Amino acid sequence: MKKKNWLVMSLFISSMAFVVSSCSDDNNNDNTVDDSAMDPVKAALINDYIDLTVLPTYDDMKAKVWDLMDAVTVMFESGTATQDQLNAICAAWRNAREPWELSEGFLYGPAANYSIDPSLDSWPLDQVNIEALLNSSQNIAEQTFAQDNSGFHTLEYLIFLNGNPRDISSISSRQKEYIYYVTKKLLDDTVRLWAEWHGEKAISDQRDAELIENDEITIAGGEDGFAELLRNPNMYQKYKTQNQVLEEIIDNGLCNIANEVGTQKIGNPYREQDVYAVESWYSFNSLDDYENNIISIENSYLGGPAATRKSETSMSAYVASKNSDLDAEITKAISDARKAIRDIPAPFRDQVTKGKVATIDTAMDKLAELNKSLEKIKSVL
Repeated sequence: MKKKNWLVMSLFISSMAFVVSSCSDDNNNDNTVDDSAMDPVKAALINDYIDLTVLPTYDDMKAKVWDLMDAVTVMFESGTATQDQLNAICAAWRNAREPWELSEGFLYGPAANYSIDPSLDSWPLDQVNIEALLNSSQNIAEQTFAQDNSGFHTLEYLIFLNGNPRDISSISSRQKEYIYYVTKKLLDDTVRLWAEWHGEKAISDQRDAELIENDEITIAGGEDGFAELLRNPNMYQKYKTQNQVLEEIIDNGLCNIANEVGTQKIGNPYREQDVYAVESWYSFNSLDDYENNIISIENSYLGGPAATRKSETSMSAYVASKNSDLDAEITKAISDARKAIRDIPAPFRDQVTKGKVATIDTAMDKLAELNKSLEKIKSVL
């Protein structure tokens, strides 16, 4: 993507501002940032959204997936696997799953552009191919795993049964090998996703650097990463204004996940009364996943996770400054959606074959209301 020589451009602007002003409309290919057009309130909103919500979530996810890899490696390298080792893997899976679900409010950008989301989280699985590989003599270490044979859910299928860790006696040597290599692929995807947002300049951990080099992971975003693209609209072709950045966050971030949880994650298996369509049903983690998705919206809107929240530069504060009633509506809609999900009895898979379930209907209604409320943010940008 084209970049300007910023030193030359700065001198040019300072000495000939009137020329730039008179010519800027004639050059539609000029991607330089017009500082005079940058709203400082929106700039603070975008910067703190990135620094307090997005990047810390991916930091947490990367750390916890490394913990998961470490737990898997202990079992893989042991002579005889133990139940305690498998239990530790299952606990690490749940820990790593949480920040991933907390990131689903911002799955635009790298997660979508480089198909990292489907590689990490494809559902449903292709159990036929998974079992075929396990029952074959193919070298698992040399496999290029398809999206529906890898990621969180393939690992979940291999280590959980009916919400609990499998009995270690049921884990074959082939399964143990698959567990190791599918976790390694999950780690590769996680580190890449982290690096695509942060940029290559942020890679300082030796293990990350060695993984990227040894597994030949290409960081398409280069030195600065996707975060800088959001911070600097007009500098690149995709986002030319701050409003385009905010619309991406709203449409392909917040609204997208609110709609997906209501109409697909909850709605599809409920309408079809299909247990096998329920995501995360091997671990019984479904309802936790769904609420964490809404917490992802909450963190994005209110200014970060509760412990580090900076409400004064949040999207909520911006909306309140334009329309306090709308801000109150959105804040309530987030809270209502979370409560409605918590009110569904666990495990979710046991509810979808019961016909009409009032708590599920309520949750779907509240998620639809949340989606409609979030869409209104664009009216006050």
